[in-house]
Amino acid sequence: MSFYRADSEAQRIGEELLSRALNEFASRGLVREKLALTLLIHHGSLTADALPPSGFGYRAGEPFYPCSVVKLFYLVAAQARLEEGFISPHSELGRAMRDMILYSSNTATNYVIDLVTDTTGDTLLSGPDLDDWTEKRN
Repeated sequence: MSFYRADSEAQRIGEELLSRALNEFASRGLVREKLALTLLIHHGSLTADALPPSGFGYRAGEPFYPCSVVKLFYLVAAQARLEEGFISPHSELGRAMRDMILYSSNTATNYVIDLVTDTTGDTLLSGPDLDDWTEKRN
């Protein structure tokens, strides 16, 4: 079972993204065989009982080194937090969001994670404070 539901709208958007990416970056050597795409379209709540997102996959089953892929998810999470007003835009956040993708900066990624989760990884915690941190971070 997939973690997303396939539907015609996700298929249309996914095919469009795939086509645009291949057209835009063909001159830099991008070919279909070197590209994988998974698109998730979230509809509504992020609670545990929410329906899975709709989605599209192109070569979605291809194995790849996942280390920096998580940075894309935090980029999307940061953008969502900005849009909902949970965090405010500022130059350091913008730089961190850029650097975590452009340079795969772990320091920038840690900063973004701290802002997105309203936690910090640089504080020694115990007891209720640690429990609160763990809940927010997860």
